[in-house]
Amino acid sequence: MLLNSKIIGFGDKTVVVLHGLYGSSDSWLPVAKYFPSDYKFHLLDLRNHGNSFHSPEFNYEVMINDLLEYLEFHKISSAYFIGHSMGGKLAMFFAEKFPYKILKIVIADISPRSNNSLLETDPKTLFHLNLIAKMSSLKIENFKTYKEIEEFFADLDKKNISVILKNIKKSDNRFQWKINIEAVKNNLPQILKGLDIDNFIENKIEVPVLFLKGEHSDYISSTDLKMIKFIFSNSDIKIVENAGHWLHVEKPREVSLYIREFFEKP
Repeated sequence: MLLNSKIIGFGDKTVVVLHGLYGSSDSWLPVAKYFPSDYKFHLLDLRNHGNSFHSPEFNYEVMINDLLEYLEFHKISSAYFIGHSMGGKLAMFFAEKFPYKILKIVIADISPRSNNSLLETDPKTLFHLNLIAKMSSLKIENFKTYKEIEEFFADLDKKNISVILKNIKKSDNRFQWKINIEAVKNNLPQILKGLDIDNFIENKIEVPVLFLKGEHSDYISSTDLKMIKFIFSNSDIKIVENAGHWLHVEKPREVSLYIREFFEKP
């Protein structure tokens, strides 16, 4: 099945955008709108998100195949890629297998490191587990208004409530989840996996890569920098000031400037 997408612009510089967990094709619209008309953005809904299909299978292997099918359907032989969080991991795994399809990559606030070994104790993992449990506990069909749903999640901060509300739609006067919560819950260890550094002892990823780190985010740690440089031989990292993990939402203009400078650099 083909992934849903929003296509913005008509230029010959093709950019494929891969959102993070709980995201959608809308997530990067604030950044895409800062780009001139010579760019063409493909803002994807990855499987189990947005308006794309739901499936119990949810891992990077099947998502790579989804991406290949999308590129083939739209006759995209190579493109610039942007990936945030889970979408950043997908871009990394894709670059490992199909570097010739990538001109340059921007990885937004995620490292190649696996969190699986820390599954029970890593704060980021616990955050996802708790958020998914909270979302699963919502009997969504019993609610009549968005305000009631917002009140149900009142113990969460406003950013997380906003993320949740964007994953809910109303159809035939009933609320429904756009995100496949069961697939996320059942496959979280697959989503948290990272690149195996042993695979890159002799074969580095030579595609030009820019890592963007939110200044107030801990998704890329100082200990990750050595791993990034080891795997990605042609990489750089920039700090987006006064931004957290959702840097593209908090600082879309600044993020767009970093990306344009990187894409347009010879």
